[in-house]
Amino acid sequence: MVKEENVSITSWRGIACILVMLHHFFSPSVLWTGIDIHSSTGIFSKSYLWVDFFFMISGFIFTYVYEDQFITRQSRVEYFKFIAARAARLYPLHLTIIAAFILLELYKLATAQDAFSGAFSFKYLLMNATFTQAFSFNIFLAPWNGPSWSICAEWWSYLCLPFIIRFYVSVANKGNLKCFLTYATSAIIIFSYLYFICAYYPNGNLDVAGIPGTLRCFLLVCLGVMTFKVAPFLPEKLKLATLPLGIIWVSLSLHFEVYDLIIFPGFLAILLGSNSKGLINKVLSQPLFIKIGNLSFSLYMVHFWVLYLMHNLTKDSGVTLFNGQTVAEISSSLLIYFGISIPLAVLLYNRIEVPFRSKVKKQLNKIVSKKFARTQSSRFAT
Repeated sequence: MVKEENVSITSWRGIACILVMLHHFFSPSVLWTGIDIHSSTGIFSKSYLWVDFFFMISGFIFTYVYEDQFITRQSRVEYFKFIAARAARLYPLHLTIIAAFILLELYKLATAQDAFSGAFSFKYLLMNATFTQAFSFNIFLAPWNGPSWSICAEWWSYLCLPFIIRFYVSVANKGNLKCFLTYATSAIIIFSYLYFICAYYPNGNLDVAGIPGTLRCFLLVCLGVMTFKVAPFLPEKLKLATLPLGIIWVSLSLHFEVYDLIIFPGFLAILLGSNSKGLINKVLSQPLFIKIGNLSFSLYMVHFWVLYLMHNLTKDSGVTLFNGQTVAEISSSLLIYFGISIPLAVLLYNRIEVPFRSKVKKQLNKIVSKKFARTQSSRFAT
């Protein structure tokens, strides 16, 4: 049975994506600009934390969609069909964006610029294409399409996700005490690890990739699964309250640049209130928000390429549009940035993401079905 889409969560994906885009736009280390807005607010400088929210959403929404399947029909065929669906979702768009970056490197090569070096070397190209950058010991390694490090981390979490969901759902069905102890212990482990990242690594925050970032993704997916299982126990009135309180909590945490872990109660509150029937969710259910949410994956994957394009086309041209701090310069830059990113995301969504997801999933499912059909035939033959 196909479950009704949680449109509020879809809209939150879009909001999170836009804020990550703004984080990258205003980050001097990413866009190499002179724009400085961080002295006024931390909303953009700290918006790398919305990636953590993405991880939590994955655990939350996949439990909603696949809970019954993983509990009642757990088999190798179902497992590999799930993985095939995830590969069909990620890889066509991922490889398309890598191809776009290669074109930019070829442009640099043709114009006598330094190309295919540093973060854009062939070694890192292979790592990025195969999602193996997730196992790097370099916590700052995000080569080629920088944001795709989180997609790499999610891919490896997907391989474990059916077992994660089965575990937490099974525990939830075995009594309140065992459920409470398991969930509480898991939460302690998760937040202890997040604290370890902030305390141990030199940047002092959760903005890490590589192995630490992959494990961070895995644990936050687990947190999302647990949040989904806890949500039904909350009264509707409490859910109505958690959503606005969560939004206020997250906004203030970002603005005042508080310690990274402090933002998570706000993220949890937003997820817990995502199914409530209040005004906020009615607004988030409007077509514009849903459309942005549907575009979020394409937008997330392409926006860094747009930044890189903007940088390479203007860095030697004498254009000062991206080196000033006036309202006009910032506004013009943002208009160009979103004016390129959004149409490209629409194109990618309609021409690559949706059609290839369907085609690749269909082909991979055929391969899986044939593989296991042959296995069954061999068993009966012996």
